[in-house]
Amino acid sequence: RFGGRWAVPLVAKTYHTNPEKSRMLLEKILGLPQEDNFPITFLSWLTEHVDKIWKHDPEFVTSIYCTVFHHNESSDAKTSLSSGVLAMTSTRRQDYSMCRYRLIKHFPGFLQAVPLSAAQSVIRSLNVFIVGEHIARYPKEGVKLEDMIEIFNFHGKPAYFIEDGSYIWDARNSSDEPIEMADTLFKFISELADSEKSLPLLDSLFDVFRDEVIVAFFWKRLLGIASQSPKTFAPRLFELCIAKPILRGNDTRYELGQFLEATASEFSSDQLRRIEESILALQEEATDKDSQNALTYRRNRLLERIPENLLVTDEAKQIRKKMVRENDIQENRPLVSFSTQTEDVTEEKWFQTQGVDINKSENQGLQRFSAPLNKFSSDWMNDVPTMEAAKLVLTQLQKAYTAVKSNTEADKEVMNSLWHKLAACVAILGRIANDLESREFAFCRQVLLEGAKHEKPKYDDQFDSAGYSPCARHEAASGLLRFAFYQPDIEILDAIETLANDAVSSVRMVTARELFQVYDKAPERFWDIVNNRAKQEKSHVVQEYLYLTLTQVITKAEENEDKTAQVMAKLLQHTPLPPEKSGSFDPFSYLLMGLAIGYQNSWAIGTIKNTFFKDPIRFANLLTRAVNEVMERYVNPKYFGTDAGRERAKRAIDWLDQVIDLVSDKIKELYRIVKEDETEENVKKLHDMYNVIDEVITRLYFAVAYKRDQAEEPVEEISHELRCDYYDKVEPLMKQIIDFAQTPGHGVMFAPTAHYFMQLLRSFLGCNPKEVLHLAAGVVKSSEQFGYTLDSIAVRDVVEFVEIVLADYRHEVRDGEALEDLLNLLDLFAKIGWSDALKLVWRLDEVFR
Repeated sequence: RFGGRWAVPLVAKTYHTNPEKSRMLLEKILGLPQEDNFPITFLSWLTEHVDKIWKHDPEFVTSIYCTVFHHNESSDAKTSLSSGVLAMTSTRRQDYSMCRYRLIKHFPGFLQAVPLSAAQSVIRSLNVFIVGEHIARYPKEGVKLEDMIEIFNFHGKPAYFIEDGSYIWDARNSSDEPIEMADTLFKFISELADSEKSLPLLDSLFDVFRDEVIVAFFWKRLLGIASQSPKTFAPRLFELCIAKPILRGNDTRYELGQFLEATASEFSSDQLRRIEESILALQEEATDKDSQNALTYRRNRLLERIPENLLVTDEAKQIRKKMVRENDIQENRPLVSFSTQTEDVTEEKWFQTQGVDINKSENQGLQRFSAPLNKFSSDWMNDVPTMEAAKLVLTQLQKAYTAVKSNTEADKEVMNSLWHKLAACVAILGRIANDLESREFAFCRQVLLEGAKHEKPKYDDQFDSAGYSPCARHEAASGLLRFAFYQPDIEILDAIETLANDAVSSVRMVTARELFQVYDKAPERFWDIVNNRAKQEKSHVVQEYLYLTLTQVITKAEENEDKTAQVMAKLLQHTPLPPEKSGSFDPFSYLLMGLAIGYQNSWAIGTIKNTFFKDPIRFANLLTRAVNEVMERYVNPKYFGTDAGRERAKRAIDWLDQVIDLVSDKIKELYRIVKEDETEENVKKLHDMYNVIDEVITRLYFAVAYKRDQAEEPVEEISHELRCDYYDKVEPLMKQIIDFAQTPGHGVMFAPTAHYFMQLLRSFLGCNPKEVLHLAAGVVKSSEQFGYTLDSIAVRDVVEFVEIVLADYRHEVRDGEALEDLLNLLDLFAKIGWSDALKLVWRLDEVFR
């Protein structure tokens, strides 16, 4: 960490003081990619600071570019971006790509400062990148890479050319990031052409091209920008117009055509003759009829780029006349081009994709209802409709219902679409079902009952999330449940039970989501439906919504505690708990911990013992969620105002005490395993287990120490008396965690946890300064080995903490163990050289002198 993070930047920033010795130090880094699992952090910081080096040693910067772009890091092994408070993880592949990214972003500055070295760097780097990405990945059988290189003369010496397919991949207008450097280089070359003073540099750059370029991409791009300044480039790039690889290659054909068209008038008659003869000679390379035809086509396309009045050779003139006579003159177009087009997918277009004839009169008769019904659904999707809007849409709904019932000749897709709209609108009206007139209520009821029997929804074969495809049966389920909340009858309740047991998972999910609305008017039927479903429901998604509906009813009657536990037990009998769960939606943990802590339910307590406590490593994720629920719902100052709340808090804290002991032992066990076998799986288990303890501290912090200016919603103020009462209750938990973290050889406290812990303790200073200071010293000491004391945020944490102690509680910490804790706290930072900590040490001397 020190080598990469501190030493490399220091040498780079002072490179100018001794370039030779600085290079000797930093050159060692360039050999690292040859080693397995090399530390990427050295390259990361070297690439970050190349701008400090290039003025003093551009050749070394070129070596850096080549090293970084010549190596390809493919490992997805996890890495730590930082070990401090704001700890983040990444992968080796991502870390290495950031090295390339930094060089790409630095390149414009490098080019302006040292143009020739920068050009050499980008050409060498992209030669390797393009060969790896676009040539070596698509090898030709029996052809070696060196056999693909073609040679031609340019600026008095040999130059090189390999076809790379850039006429395809460079036409996408979405370049790979490394290609950004080429974009910058060619923009720079184009700007040089506009200034007479820059022409010597331009000529030198062409010498770099001659000596370094291998892939066709560079010659293609060079011809492309050269056509914009024909007077400058014509004499300098004439040799490209007669080079066989460039005349023959697909990669350069379009750009060469552009260049000939723009510069023909700038060439002498002798130069034009040589160009024409080179183009005419293409046919000599034909080996069969197919290649002859292809080369003839290529010859004609290049000759037509030279204006007819400028043609020199008789053969070229005759060919041109024949092309005119046969109307064979074509535009110069790229061999490949890409374009995108977007358009709204309307209902009519969707019908067309389904083979529906939208002009059919029966279909049009039903489609005329789409607009008003769609508008109502859109306007009131997430709101309660007004009676005025309801009256207007009911008229349209009745007409649409009559039409869809009587029209049997319309296409099935059109009829299904209208049924979905009918059910969706009526489901929205369910929010005001009690305000509807009896005939309106009866009509809506009828639509929903029929919609509940509509055909099976599509796209349900791999249902594993809360989404679903729109259909009448889904909307009917929601609507019937809303109507049942006001006026349930046997037929509605039967339909709801049928939907709750539907063969289609998404229909069961929609029904389970709002099933609680049956409870108020028909509680016995509610429990019958839920129990019957619990006996056989195996879909985790549907189970989640069954748990959710239980959260809405568990507190409505005393007996619902046991009934809820019975339903959960049935669900777990055939679908065991998953080891992990993603997302914040977790009604299961809410119910389980509510039953265990709030109701002291024996089934819930036994389930926790037989799952979380029996195998905490496997269920670490769910145990963390359980801790979150307990902290949020029971261990919070706002619940301490009543005897019942204090009693539940005591039970919760006792439970957390058991959890911390259990988790501490497992972390020690995993720590030993990781030291012996540091696999990704073992490290993940350790972190997952540690998250349980981190959750305790984080929730305590948000309960009493979260700054009010950071909160999105108002944070309730806590009185000093309540804060101190709260501190007395949770202090054993904090001490328990610190004692574990200080266990020699096995204790763990990562920097992010320490950060929240210190802010939490700062909020408790007024309750017991000596004890809180002792706890703070323990936090910092135990987190030292995990990078907390190296972090500037940690310095701020501790400095603010100590400043409060010195300002408000100096008399309590003047001597004894408290003063020792204070000195030890600062010493952990002062010995690293943090100036803020050192200043406080000097201030201590002044305070206690």
